[in-house]
Amino acid sequence: MESLPHQLLNLSEEAALERLVQSEEPSVLLFPQDSGAVLEQHLGDWQPEGTVLQLLMGKLQAVIQELRDIPAFQANTGLFQHLLSFCYYPPGPAEAQAGERPPSSGKLHALLLLKALQTVRARWQERRKVLRQNRSARHQAHCRLQELTIDLHDRKFIVMPTVYAANNCEGPCKLPLSTRVPSFYSHTVLLLGMQERGSPLQRAPCCVPVRYSDQLIISLSAEGLEVRKFPNMVAEECGCR
Repeated sequence: MESLPHQLLNLSEEAALERLVQSEEPSVLLFPQDSGAVLEQHLGDWQPEGTVLQLLMGKLQAVIQELRDIPAFQANTGLFQHLLSFCYYPPGPAEAQAGERPPSSGKLHALLLLKALQTVRARWQERRKVLRQNRSARHQAHCRLQELTIDLHDRKFIVMPTVYAANNCEGPCKLPLSTRVPSFYSHTVLLLGMQERGSPLQRAPCCVPVRYSDQLIISLSAEGLEVRKFPNMVAEECGCR
């Protein structure tokens, strides 16, 4: 955890919970075993009102609306509705007269659900970006980013994620690069010019990742559960080199 950007957050303070409501950053929440009772005792009576409650409900409604179009979300509607039943959440017109009221800790549960769904949304947005790039370049044979998922199930020491989108770069490098591949060097252009004139090259320019992002990995070590950000694990942009 020490390798991650973090700040001291005392969840027994209302101001800390309000900062969580306002934040859009992905959050890692690790709860000790059998900590549910302690959590309810210290935070169960958290009852935000006014602008904080409006912000919480607005963000929760927005992220739910965005995720409704995802097939994986639709396939788990039952689980989502079960989780939502523990939360403070305004019912729809058809639900106004039905169902039980959530527990007194419903607003805290709504906050925890919001943070989980924000993480799901961030992952979906990254995947959708790659799919859009693939669709726009489907009929164009040139270097581009392609979605690639790596299965981590055989790495028994890794707790999460069990699979992750690593992406990859595929396609030929051809002239003109300026209209096809945003990241290139003049050196590459000259090499491609030689190649088109029939001059032999020991290594022709190839399509490779030129920008990466980090990946959060939760794993088991001799010291226990370890959370680390590993650099350069997800390809974000491709170029010819």
